[in-house]
Amino acid sequence: TLWEITEGDKNSWDYDDAVKVAESPIYSNANMLNTITHSICLPGEGRYTLTVFDGTGNGMCCEEGTGGYILLLIDDKGDRQIVAEGAEFEWMTSTSFDLPITAD
Repeated sequence: TLWEITEGDKNSWDYDDAVKVAESPIYSNANMLNTITHSICLPGEGRYTLTVFDGTGNGMCCEEGTGGYILLLIDDKGDRQIVAEGAEFEWMTSTSFDLPITAD
């Protein structure tokens, strides 16, 4: 499993011209029982897309255990908003979001 954040609505899986602003290492089975946290500073206001890819096509749960992901945005005032979360998907799942975050 791995993830990337790209500018706009494109991901690098489907579009050669997608611009990556952040990406993960490839996670292995050795990471299965651990919570992994990444802190990223995105380049500025605009639209971004988080895409999570799974190399075996069974997502992050349920056949081989419990897993999942959460994208939590924290602005410079400390306001927090969950913009993406999930676990059940096949090969990939994408969620687009806009910065700055706005209250619900």
